[in-house]
Amino acid sequence: MDATEVGSKSQAFLENAFWDTTTCWATYCDHTYSIASACVVPNEPSPAYMRSFDDVICDFLREQGVPGASLYVSLNGRPFYQQGYGTSQAGEGVLSSSLMRIASISKVVTAMAVLKLCQERKLELTAQVFGNSGILSGFSACGGSLHITIEDLLRHSAGWDREQVGDHVFWYQEEGHAHLDPWDARQLVQYVLRRDLDFTPGSKHAYSNLGYLVLGMVIEAVSGMTYQEYVNAMLEVLDINDVIVGNTRQQVVHYEEVKYYNIDSKVQKSVFQDEGLVVPQYGSYPIETTGAYGGLVTCARSLVRILESLARVSGVPPILPPEVVQQMLAKPGYETDEFAWYGYGLSVEDCGKSYGHTGTMEGTSSTACHHGPSGLTWALLLNAWSKDMDLDGVVKYALSTVERLPLWHGVHVGRGLQVLSADMRQCCTYFSSVSNDMELCLANEVRRVLYKTFKYLDVEK
Repeated sequence: MDATEVGSKSQAFLENAFWDTTTCWATYCDHTYSIASACVVPNEPSPAYMRSFDDVICDFLREQGVPGASLYVSLNGRPFYQQGYGTSQAGEGVLSSSLMRIASISKVVTAMAVLKLCQERKLELTAQVFGNSGILSGFSACGGSLHITIEDLLRHSAGWDREQVGDHVFWYQEEGHAHLDPWDARQLVQYVLRRDLDFTPGSKHAYSNLGYLVLGMVIEAVSGMTYQEYVNAMLEVLDINDVIVGNTRQQVVHYEEVKYYNIDSKVQKSVFQDEGLVVPQYGSYPIETTGAYGGLVTCARSLVRILESLARVSGVPPILPPEVVQQMLAKPGYETDEFAWYGYGLSVEDCGKSYGHTGTMEGTSSTACHHGPSGLTWALLLNAWSKDMDLDGVVKYALSTVERLPLWHGVHVGRGLQVLSADMRQCCTYFSSVSNDMELCLANEVRRVLYKTFKYLDVEK
């Protein structure tokens, strides 16, 4: 459920753009179904100039074996393109308005809710979370846990490292923690608090679903409302009413929600005592208790509008004032990377100009991103787990094929521009021959060769 950077495998779908027509099989209870991912096509009207864009997205979905996806793109706060691709279930296609699980993008909403409470002067970032004087004083805590603050939880720096001990929220699936009730979040938090921390709070970043589970409890304790109620109230200003905590069982999901698929033919133990083995996306984890860190459901457009609110684009009401948004994007003192870091519920890139989040869980892959240099904001939601999680790279590459949407980049006087492909295999060098600053637009055919993510290096003439 965390953000993933560009991987060397990301060029695979270009090399095999017309993936074979192998049918992916999975089972649900006593029913067997098949999804021909090779039949992925756009489901909504599309102008001719977006044909290449759609081809890139469809080729990627076929290569990954993903049945369907929902997409929404805006430019400087105005709708630019929306589309649904492929299949939700038999006889029903995915639409741009379809509701889908967003996995860890939920953390963006949770972080905004926490900061909204701070803005309302009901909470402080430096507030102690546990202990007798802490916000969640009902838990028994000692040692390093007493020093965990709200800011530590927001930045994934509270002292819990899943790389060392595994992901706490899935401990109930492990034999050593089998006594844990998957539906009892308070039991899990108390159990973890009895153990030593993995590092000193505030000293480094270590992605933690547990931390955002705790933030969900903080929101409820401070606001006096349920997590869902407070989120609903916060998003009213954006006229958004479809950000909801999802449901575990397929039989009770929202009627506008897509069907999720398990590409691998595996089953896991159900979190319901009356069930045995189930496909993971419908029963291996309790969606109803995961809202704050990964259990929200919404549509692509709502995610774009939420990020636009943070970017303060024209015509979109702000949820948080600009100084608070800057806090969300600020680089923590322990980070050494000048280009990318994790802020408050946001993965930040381009030295703070671009931000968003990705999410993965069984049956779901997702991304939402505001690309500051271009003014583009997008959300891409999939109804299966993609093996290649560079979804932002896919969207960037697809956008680079749109003739009416050139990606412009400034070139400094007397310098050149060297453009490298994401896999470092392709390189083109351009030199400036003008006497002042210029704007260079990479030709579409060049962008197709270079693929996805450009890295810029100044080189001497």
